[in-house]
Formats: sequence, structure tokens, C-alpha cells
Amino acid sequence: MAEYEFIEIFGDNLRDALCDANISQNELSRRTGIVKQTISSYMNKKSMPSLRNVINISIVLGCEISDLVPVYEKII
Repeated sequence: MAEYEFIEIFGDNLRDALCDANISQNELSRRTGIVKQTISSYMNKKSMPSLRNVINISIVLGCEISDLVPVYEKII
């Protein structure tokens, strides 16, 4: 899987998880400590999150990491 494909899937999954949890980007930012612009860049498929941010987002949203991150052998 290419990095851009990972970014696209993560952005879509994050949008769905936020909707399911009924949490805004602002609230996610406040509760994770991730700058709102960074969260926006994930949702707009502009950047790839760090592992730390993926973990913190999944904790706040009450979802599994695998709900956010596509599971493949490697990112090329």
C-alpha cells in the first residue's frame, strides 16, 4: 500500500469515527492535545498521523486502532 492510500483511508475512517462518537474536531483536539490544524490535515487527507496520535485518537474516540488504520503488510 502506498503512503497516499494509507492517508486517504485514515482520513475517511477518522471522519466516520468522529461522527460515530459524536465528537467535533475541536473537542478531539482538546481531549488529545493534538493541534486542530493537524486533525484537519488528517481529515483532509494531507498528512499521515504519528503512532502516538493514532493511539490517542483511538482512546478518545473509544474505538480500536484497527478501526482507524488499515492493516496491511507494509506501507511503501
